[in-house]
Amino acid sequence: MITGMTIAVICLAAALAVSATTIASLLDKNSALLKELAAAKEAAEKEHEIFGIAPGDTGIIKDFSIVNTNPKRNPVEIAYKVTFEVTILEVAKDSVKVTATGYTSFDKFARDSANRPGIIQFMTEKWVSKDIVEIVADANKRRDRILSDLGI
Repeated sequence: MITGMTIAVICLAAALAVSATTIASLLDKNSALLKELAAAKEAAEKEHEIFGIAPGDTGIIKDFSIVNTNPKRNPVEIAYKVTFEVTILEVAKDSVKVTATGYTSFDKFARDSANRPGIIQFMTEKWVSKDIVEIVADANKRRDRILSDLGI
């Protein structure tokens, strides 16, 4: 006759076997995910090397907010947004020095041709965060970076 204690031991043994199997399966999946993560990090580092920011690169700064203030005008402050096309002049750890080569905007003040030189001048030799600059990566840039990596 099977006692309650025997049934409890059998149930615990079955639970232990199921747990061990589940743990082994999870460890295998974890190992596979760690390998996949390492491969993705390596690919991201390689892409960063190819598409990293370097002096002479061209980029875009989207929807940069500017407030033009003139106490002799009504309204005194005019806020607008522009998308700058920039050339990278210098690169630091967290920022880049840029000069605007052009811009686009949907705001009336920014579209006025009389204001264009001042808006371009605003973004001349200006330090901005790397996070807001999107590098324009065309086929020539990819080719040049790969050739420089190869030492050619």
